[in-house]
Amino acid sequence: MLPNDPNVILAAREAAKLGEDVDVRIIETRTVAHGMAAVAAFDPMRPAAEVLDRMHEAAAAAQGVEVTRATRDATIGDCAVRAGEAIALVDGRVAASGAEMADVLARAVETLDGVGIVTVYAGEGVSDDEAESAAERLREKLPDAEVEVRRGGQPHYPFIVQAE
Repeated sequence: MLPNDPNVILAAREAAKLGEDVDVRIIETRTVAHGMAAVAAFDPMRPAAEVLDRMHEAAAAAQGVEVTRATRDATIGDCAVRAGEAIALVDGRVAASGAEMADVLARAVETLDGVGIVTVYAGEGVSDDEAESAAERLREKLPDAEVEVRRGGQPHYPFIVQAE
């Protein structure tokens, strides 16, 4: 089970206890990016213990950026955010805010370390041109990384970035 949210991990643990006839394992992923990295490491041809180890390692090594809009004015850490502004969360923590999604995303990826592969999941309502423009900004910020775009279709995050 991949919770993909720190607020869901406890519920996942409790749900796993309910399946007496089923062996449920939880990889405590905290973001969608961590979950996607874990899924990519899944290999049904390997022994279960090895697969779990690989999935845990992949999730732990991944970095995630989620871009959304603030629903209210707030100060989170050192970042003051106004309702309606774009905000970028890096591994669940606010890293940047501003008017433009692509600008906020570009500033957020500057905080990432050791990135070689970047997958941009374009959300619901993001045009192909907007997604490719955002990816091009990431290529400029991370010139040594391979950047690809996928249609994620997620409703609340125009951009989710998985960086490894």
